[in-house]
Amino acid sequence: MNEYGNAMNLYRAAGELAGITSLVDAFYANMDTFPEARVIRNMHPEDLTESRKKLTYFLCGVLGDPWLYIDHYGEINLPDFHRQFPIGTDERDAWMYCMQHAIAAQPYEASVKEYLVARLSIPAERIRLVNTAGNLTLAWRGTHLPLRPSSPTPHAPLMQGVMPRPCRGRVVKHLDSL
Repeated sequence: MNEYGNAMNLYRAAGELAGITSLVDAFYANMDTFPEARVIRNMHPEDLTESRKKLTYFLCGVLGDPWLYIDHYGEINLPDFHRQFPIGTDERDAWMYCMQHAIAAQPYEASVKEYLVARLSIPAERIRLVNTAGNLTLAWRGTHLPLRPSSPTPHAPLMQGVMPRPCRGRVVKHLDSL
């Protein structure tokens, strides 16, 4: 297992809350300045204060601890939340472009940077897949189920087999399996 694959190692390697806040600040600065990011910047409110806080808190949890996002906002299903936006390949790539440049600008070791890019590409791709699933028909249990954005859980067949893990008495889904 990668040395950053367990609890607090990656959180510490990323500089804890201060380092993750710096990463998020760089990410949103990129989103504001890169022409390639205009498509995703337009999905955000003019004032990014709350967006910055949410992403910072979320990344703290993803990178090891503390679970600030859950403590402040409750649990979130990223693919479900992002279904309200038209996220396809271009939007995923724009998000990753901003994040890759933000990570590159941080004083992290090269191995931390590589691991972060790989780690964050998982939810980025999962959001894209679930968001575009409304245009797919999946074969599930021998029946073709059209997945529609208006369906309350249009990605439910995709989530089969996702194993929850305990976290401070809560149940959250493994990010790797999303």
